Amino acid sequence: MNALHKVLGFGAIVSAALSISAPASAALVFDAVNDFHGGANTGVWSYGTGVAGVSFTPMTNYSPVCEGAATISCWQTPTPVDRVPLVAKNISGVTQNVYTTVVQPADVLNVHPGPTSDAIVRFTAPVTALYSLTGFFETLDTNPNGVVIGLFLNGLGFQGPFNGGAAVAPGTPGGAAPFNFAFNMNAGDKFDFTVNNGGSYYNDSTGLAATFTAGVPEPSMWALSIVGFGAMGAMLRRQRRLQPVAVRA
Repeated sequence: MNALHKVLGFGAIVSAALSISAPASAALVFDAVNDFHGGANTGVWSYGTGVAGVSFTPMTNYSPVCEGAATISCWQTPTPVDRVPLVAKNISGVTQNVYTTVVQPADVLNVHPGPTSDAIVRFTAPVTALYSLTGFFETLDTNPNGVVIGLFLNGLGFQGPFNGGAAVAPGTPGGAAPFNFAFNMNAGDKFDFTVNNGGSYYNDSTGLAATFTAGVPEPSMWALSIVGFGAMGAMLRRQRRLQPVAVRA
């Protein structure tokens, strides 16, 4: 068996080992509702106000008991008007009726704009990867005025009906606008979910559910690849040393 055949044979063994010993990727899952937190308002998920696609100012006030409602935790600005803007979560585990007209399920965030600013939930990509995004916006108020919702990647309006904002018409609680996308993000990229009052800010409670799933290489996959390629390189070097040297007559 010549050197090339040996190398090819070893390569086949390494490839088989790679396919058997480690899966191609591991999923990292980031869920806006499950991951809602009251820690430092930075990191993968953060909560703020501003102008959709233009500006983002982190909210500064977190309360585990929002405006006296023991079942609601929320982020707000230092000087909210009529409690808003805010980003809130129902922590009771069951649907609650709060603030008179708001039907607040436990599986969505309540994203409510203020009189002069949007409410924004921001996702910052922790790794470079192909991300899938699924979720929806939904009406939470029993007497909604209608809002303008938006999805923005690094300040640019995203795909489809969410490109620059889409209106959610007045309706009964539960009226939803779903989204489902797959796209690449670099570590540090910003993805914003925005809710604009679209006019009056009263009765603009809007539900948001969003899940990012990122496919990234398994550490074991990288380690096995490094070992395999290193061994192949060593074999090539050995074969070169064993090549016969031509002697002139």
